[in-house]
Amino acid sequence: MEKERKAIERAENVSDHVAIDTNSAWLNSMNERLTASNSNPSPKDSTTIFRVPLHIRQADSGKTYDPQIISIGPFHLSNQQLQSMEEHKWRYLQNLLSRSPDSSLEDCLLEMKAMEAQARSCYSESIDIGSNEFVEMMVIDGCFIIELFLKQKEAIGVDPIHRTAWMLPLIAQDMLLLENQLPFFILQRLFELTVESTHSSLIDLAFDFYSHLFQKDDGLHHSNRSIHHLLHLFQSHLLPSPPEELHHNSYFRLPSTPAVAPPPPRLIPTATELQLAGVRFKKNDKVSSFLDVKFSKGVMEIPLLSIYGSTDQLLRNFIAFEQCLPITGSHITSYAILMNFLIDTSADVDLLNQNKIIEHSLGSNDEVARLFNQMLNGFAIDIENCYLSGLFEEVRAYSEHVWHAWRASMVRDYFSSPWAIISVIAGIFAFILTITMSFLELYSYRSTKGFTGTIFGQGQRHKSLLQYLFLFQPAWC
Repeated sequence: MEKERKAIERAENVSDHVAIDTNSAWLNSMNERLTASNSNPSPKDSTTIFRVPLHIRQADSGKTYDPQIISIGPFHLSNQQLQSMEEHKWRYLQNLLSRSPDSSLEDCLLEMKAMEAQARSCYSESIDIGSNEFVEMMVIDGCFIIELFLKQKEAIGVDPIHRTAWMLPLIAQDMLLLENQLPFFILQRLFELTVESTHSSLIDLAFDFYSHLFQKDDGLHHSNRSIHHLLHLFQSHLLPSPPEELHHNSYFRLPSTPAVAPPPPRLIPTATELQLAGVRFKKNDKVSSFLDVKFSKGVMEIPLLSIYGSTDQLLRNFIAFEQCLPITGSHITSYAILMNFLIDTSADVDLLNQNKIIEHSLGSNDEVARLFNQMLNGFAIDIENCYLSGLFEEVRAYSEHVWHAWRASMVRDYFSSPWAIISVIAGIFAFILTITMSFLELYSYRSTKGFTGTIFGQGQRHKSLLQYLFLFQPAWC
């Protein structure tokens, strides 16, 4: 009661000295903004295409997230360095519309106009361009992607983009950047308006175009509504099979790490240290995703990961997407954590390469080590709730067991080759013979006088035989 009384007194004192005009422009402006913010959809409900956060860009100089040759969507629309591709976009639009007599530019514009508000809500920032310009952008960029997929499927080599060796790979890379996306429902509607139903689905065309990176699983079933954009299509395709259960409650906790997070603490030893501790590495050929990592009875099964020049960029954009929209999972982030733990030096890369777990076209193993050591710079990491957290605990417990390290040392030192095994057997045989000879000598010495001659004679024969056998001992050992 005393606190309430003091609060009322403070309010009365303030009201005696301060007053706000209820009709002031300031108050009206704040009320308008409050009403507008309440009517806008919540970012977690509709936003799926993001600007990469500044602290992540700073950790990687930003080059990994910026398109090199083509702008898709509104974020890089005004970049003058990408304007040379606009001519190709218009030509592809004309090619796509000419495929079917029922396709018309007017129909595409009308459909995109009706979907404009929904499309704008997918972007993390307000798009400061007019309605007509936004709709035009969606039609031109969306039709370009569809026609590009179709030309690749039909293996048409007379097109300038396909004739130029360097152009198509750069376009393919730019189309999988987080900031360079169109909502998938936009692509799907344009596909329905312009492509005859006899063609493959849009998803099949996308997998055909990126067949050098992703192999489509025949059992993969996606609802078009659940796919946010092309980057999300392939991120969801890579999820382990069967998909691990997502812990949704853990996604929206406040991070306990700073925004620019240091490398996560090493929970398990490196690959070379694990080998010394008795862990064996094996390539897993029975899965379609490199995320399907398993550990059982001292054997870590990891699928093959092929590393090329663009692998770093692709993985970083996958991770940035998972950081911006955690509800989609954090599997690729978790995989990057695992590889960061396993790889510290070029020796670790060499070990994984020998076991056919990693293959790369980079300059050296040191470059591969740097790739994984720096990949998580700037990202917030939640190791306890990732899909590999149980594997980390099992590996650490196994590697800390003394018996496993001793057994691995025995196998490595004495059973690593056929000659080593022969040497061990020969040494054991020599040891048994030595014990036998010593026993005969002692038995002969302790015999009674009456039996000395007989026993001694037998002992001499045994001794002579043993000495004869031991002539070959250096050759065995």
